[in-house]
Amino acid sequence: MLIWQLSSFYGDDRLLDVYQQELLVREGEREYWMPIQDILIPFLEKELIIGQQITIFARMPAILFSGTGPEFIFLINDFHH
Repeated sequence: MLIWQLSSFYGDDRLLDVYQQELLVREGEREYWMPIQDILIPFLEKELIIGQQITIFARMPAILFSGTGPEFIFLINDFHH
């Protein structure tokens, strides 16, 4: 849903082709679902172990505002372990 909203906002459907999956990211006790480029999935599956710490490189294309405050949207573009 988020990717569809961003694609509509930017008028560019390519986001729908590139970000079809999400990754559950844990930072301390916080959890985030972050869209991830599909091309990275095979590398994640091959190189990483569940629970392993990694560095994520992300883009922040939008901030959504709601009654609970701002929600920062990040898209995962790369990772290193």
